Amino acid sequence: MAKVIIYNQENGIMAISVPGKNSGLTIEELAAKYCPEGAKIIDRAEIDALDRNFRAAFVCNADMNPAIDMKKAKDVWREKIRKARKPKLEELDIQYMKAQEAGENTSAIVAKKNKLRDFPAKSEIDAASNLTELKLVWDNDLGDK
Repeated sequence: MAKVIIYNQENGIMAISVPGKNSGLTIEELAAKYCPEGAKIIDRAEIDALDRNFRAAFVCNADMNPAIDMKKAKDVWREKIRKARKPKLEELDIQYMKAQEAGENTSAIVAKKNKLRDFPAKSEIDAASNLTELKLVWDNDLGDK
């Protein structure tokens, strides 16, 4: 099984060091030479078992095992929502301008824009206690996850 070196970076996100095949050093020597004290050597399968959608939330827990920090995962999910809603809001802006120019009622467009704008602040995101609950906080108006 392939081995990797993990440790928490200054920003709290886990660093994953994958040794090069031609380094001439053992993984233990690489860890000692290039990684901070406390770095841990693990099977890569432990990393592969984590949900890559939340890579920016990967951390080493208190026992230096790979984990996903829920607070960071919620921030990752909010950012995913923001990226998904951006083109939707841009399209609604165009629809709004066209409706306004034509003297049509814009209240339905405004309501959709407000719904999309408010989505990252949904209380369900903060209430989620695990990734399964968090990933349920989505709306068809955002498109595919």
